[in-house]
Amino acid sequence: SVYQSPPTTDIVIKMLATGGILDQEISTIELMGSDEELKWNRSASGLKIHLPNTLPDTLVSGFRITLK
Repeated sequence: SVYQSPPTTDIVIKMLATGGILDQEISTIELMGSDEELKWNRSASGLKIHLPNTLPDTLVSGFRITLK
């Protein structure tokens, strides 16, 4: 998942909701360029990624989603 402007609120990706198009479990989510551990949860409403305390100083933010 990639965002072209720095996010200011938690991110919800509705396409990755449980029971949706992704039938595998998510193992980890990382913000590329950051060592900070992200908190996230997945429900029928979507995948919610809680923003870290500090965002990387980049024009584009990308999340690496690793499946189990």
